[in-house]
Amino acid sequence: MNQDCNPDYLQTLNAVLSGISLIASLIMTILCIRKLKSGRKFIQLVLGIACSDLVYAFSNLLSFVNQNKVVCYAEAITREWSFNFSLLFVVAIAVLCWRSSLDERPKQVEYVKTVLIIGTVTYVVLTCPLLWLKDYVIVTDNGMWCLITYNPDNTDLEKILVRIVYGGIPDFTYTVISVYCYIKIVRYLRERLGVESVQNFQLLGYTLVMCLIVFPAMFDNFFRIFYTKCELSWLIVLRVILTHSAGTLNAIVYGRQQQIWRNQQQQQDDYDLLD
Repeated sequence: MNQDCNPDYLQTLNAVLSGISLIASLIMTILCIRKLKSGRKFIQLVLGIACSDLVYAFSNLLSFVNQNKVVCYAEAITREWSFNFSLLFVVAIAVLCWRSSLDERPKQVEYVKTVLIIGTVTYVVLTCPLLWLKDYVIVTDNGMWCLITYNPDNTDLEKILVRIVYGGIPDFTYTVISVYCYIKIVRYLRERLGVESVQNFQLLGYTLVMCLIVFPAMFDNFFRIFYTKCELSWLIVLRVILTHSAGTLNAIVYGRQQQIWRNQQQQQDDYDLLD
């Protein structure tokens, strides 16, 4: 993105959507913490999504702080880490849900540890080029927020490589794994159990949100390598609307899950009374 692309209205959009996302993520975090002792399946991983989205929304709002180099670096690194940790927790839910559908008994806490280890190692490695490869990878303030990106003096090929490493490979890999797991789940439930109810696919919502926030941003990142002005300005707006609403969208999915769970619980209670 470029400062020529009307940063005033995009900054306003960022402020509104990030503020709503911050509140939604905070509410989701509090609710998840309250339910931790219930031992409900996936709750620890959902809490990981909520916390990551909370930090991501906060980092987006840091763009309104009087920027200096230290704050700008902190914002960019925090945005990169929190966004991708949220995606990693979604992948973990998809894999855990798949394994659970096969009547396995995977331990949720092990998935949380795995996400924390993989995420930390991956993004420490991806942060290091800011120190070692300054000619290629930089932190810049694009007029709306600070982000890790390519050096504008690089060739197009070098810019593409930087974008592939930061956002291309990780985001695409996470999405493919998550979608693959849910395809396997759907096939299992339909072919072996004959189950068609949407209630059995409720966790698909997090993967759907992942696709909504990843692909517009990914496409826009590569598009801006070749077109630095305001071509396809609607794509920038779409990217901000979806990506900066990650916390809000995931909170909606979580709320829907709770409604389904309460309905199932009520049906079970009614059945017990009749029995």
